[in-house]
Amino acid sequence: CVHRYVCRSSQMIPLFKMVVPSYGKLAAKNKRAQLLTIPYSHYCELGAWALKAAGDQFDEHPYPPGLHVPPTLVARLGGSVRALSTSSAVGTTPTTLPVAVLPDGTVLVDSWAILTHVAPALGGVPDELRELLDGQVGVLTRQLVYWYLLKATNHNVWSSLYLSEAGCSLSMLWTLSGRAISARFRSMFRVANEADVIAARDKLRAAVQTIEQTFLDSLDTPFLAGAKPGAADIALAAMMAPVVNPPEYWGGRWNEQLTLLVQQDAAYGQEVESWRSRTAGQHCLKVYRTCR
Repeated sequence: CVHRYVCRSSQMIPLFKMVVPSYGKLAAKNKRAQLLTIPYSHYCELGAWALKAAGDQFDEHPYPPGLHVPPTLVARLGGSVRALSTSSAVGTTPTTLPVAVLPDGTVLVDSWAILTHVAPALGGVPDELRELLDGQVGVLTRQLVYWYLLKATNHNVWSSLYLSEAGCSLSMLWTLSGRAISARFRSMFRVANEADVIAARDKLRAAVQTIEQTFLDSLDTPFLAGAKPGAADIALAAMMAPVVNPPEYWGGRWNEQLTLLVQQDAAYGQEVESWRSRTAGQHCLKVYRTCR
């Protein structure tokens, strides 16, 4: 099934190349990585933050969900090698972000590949921690935050995020169909049913408790990497960010929208406070204050 989807997607590449840039050529010309993002995604935040913390220069290409598909397919399938993410959070798929194209043509297929790329500067992430963050914490925090963002009463906040990188044509379409599009997202992110969200919260608590007991409760240094934050700290902070809501998320780019979400949705505000009170939440806030 995945193979057929990739093959069908590959057939669209010549058309997409007519309307989106060649990221390999841009990377070589500018001598900087070209990073494709959904600009409020916490997985994309992890990739961008890791590159910045390691001192790597890059150009960001932000796209709203849906419109990210053509450029992502060009970056992943437009070269001589299929650059598919193997993240346990998404499986093998050609349409997920982030993806980074380096000046030498190397394609870093997801945020974890970016972390591996910057490991000489930031250190690595223990396998057990990565498995918990990628397979559970990252997916479940995303599900929880979309439960709040996609409420009808929070459509103003979600619209502001979605249209942040949109042109006039998309803004007009959103005015006409934004609520219908949001309904599709509710199904995609499994937030149409409150029971699914409650189950996700319970699973997240169990995963975070394991992280606290295994990595944080007996920590005798300020950070997992030692005296200063490293890759493991950044990964933990970024994957926790949707429910901890640090002011420095994405360097503060979305602070206005997420502060408004807390102010107008008491349930989300209570959710944030409950996660901030935990050891992992406190660690997340400290890492953001220190190096984001």
